[in-house]
Amino acid sequence: MQSLIDEGITAAKAYYMAPYAAESGGNFVSAKQIKEGLAPLEKQRKALGDQIEIAHDGGGQWALAPAIRITQAMDEFDLLWQEEMIHPVNAQAHLKLANETKTPICAAERLMTRFEFREYIETGAAEIVMPDLIWTGGISETKKIATLADTYQTPIAPHDWTGPVNVFACAHISMNCQNVMIQETNRAYYRGWYDKFIEPNIIIKDGYLLAPEGPGLGTRLKASVFDRHDVHVEQTTEARIWEPVGFKDPGQKVANFFSPNVPEDQE
Repeated sequence: MQSLIDEGITAAKAYYMAPYAAESGGNFVSAKQIKEGLAPLEKQRKALGDQIEIAHDGGGQWALAPAIRITQAMDEFDLLWQEEMIHPVNAQAHLKLANETKTPICAAERLMTRFEFREYIETGAAEIVMPDLIWTGGISETKKIATLADTYQTPIAPHDWTGPVNVFACAHISMNCQNVMIQETNRAYYRGWYDKFIEPNIIIKDGYLLAPEGPGLGTRLKASVFDRHDVHVEQTTEARIWEPVGFKDPGQKVANFFSPNVPEDQE
């Protein structure tokens, strides 16, 4: 993390406890596992102090009881947030988690449209809202989510795990919404494969993502992208509606990520 601090980056996110979820399917975590999982965090805090904010991502892998146990054990480290400790299928479960920890609860990149975010925002189940612009429905819908969150004095932290075009679009949201807290980026990505696909790349200076200056979003796909043998290109002249897996089943409304197809047994 020291290299991030040297570049002016203000916060970092890590998956300290996610590797321990597989053994029990996320239904149990032992005191020993918590001690092992948090050892790196303890060392970082002692070495770096408050030079950088640290956030924790649970990957949506835990049940409520172990999630509470983990978050309470991590409270002493004064984290920026706890993100997706449990899968975002139940806002009330997130609210219970929020009531059991002093660390702000951040949710949820997998939610789509303002209608799925609404309960999280109105009940306080999400104390920091993390929309992913690609999944929420684009710039206009994300702006509506940000405005809804602002009504409840809730900050947003746009998510980035869906590519460079998303970051440019999020930059426009971040410059437009007064309740933006922070913009997620991935250093390995913007110093790695982003340059192979877009021009210009994003610019981060002294820890800040600079506003795009070009037309439109401020970037474009390189022409060479379409000549790559490992790139699959689809073109359509018809609108395509994306739905979450099992979207007709309330229990699977935000099933593990998404599919453009309706399951055969639900057509």
